[in-house]
Amino acid sequence: MERSKPPRPTATSHGGARDSGITLDVGVTAWVDKTGTYTFTQTTDSKEPVFNASVAAFNGRPTIGDVADLDQFMTCSGFDLSGTAAIHVFMVCRTASGVAATKILLEHTASSATGNGWAISSNSSDELTVQNIGDVGRNAESLAGSDTSAVHILELDSNKGAAASEEANGYVDGVVTDTVILGPNDNTNSYSNDTLYLGNRSTESSSLRGRLEVAEILIYAEDIAAEIVTDARSYQATRYGITLP
Repeated sequence: MERSKPPRPTATSHGGARDSGITLDVGVTAWVDKTGTYTFTQTTDSKEPVFNASVAAFNGRPTIGDVADLDQFMTCSGFDLSGTAAIHVFMVCRTASGVAATKILLEHTASSATGNGWAISSNSSDELTVQNIGDVGRNAESLAGSDTSAVHILELDSNKGAAASEEANGYVDGVVTDTVILGPNDNTNSYSNDTLYLGNRSTESSSLRGRLEVAEILIYAEDIAAEIVTDARSYQATRYGITLP
């Protein structure tokens, strides 16, 4: 069944890059979520992502960002996932192919190497990766053959816990290639009240900035039921003209 609206996220819904949620200067200086709770911001002119009012590849929908520009990124401070044991992220986007190294597309963490958090990124093999960021490091799952330059629904389903139960599942357009059990890097603490980075990581390193064009981000701060996952995918696929298997 096609949906005109997504199942209501428990954390945030940055959707459609709607004009009403966008503040423009040289580029986008603020992108407010649909509840008004969280806002991505960028106040440096050279780093402000462009706003695209209608993009054919996204079914004529508006987007933020440019895959040809690695300097554009935004941050959302105080993104509070305190006490959360599981998250599920759906992001409609495309990124550049043939990048020279790992590029961060979306990350939530207080530290680039340790601490507790998660990330969606791309790498030099034109693969998309999902990562749980644990107390002693990070592990990644490669999603090979995903054609990063096309428009996709990128999905991260992650939970916290001991090595025997901690999983990071990565999906492209509803398809998962593997489920990774991340031991020995246990994430035994809950996610925190940290910054959410769009197109970069917490170090704000220019070498890690993702070449990213994004239309919508849905984040659920819970282990959601299978029917909600299906409904969220169906909604995004219908809205942005993405074919699901």
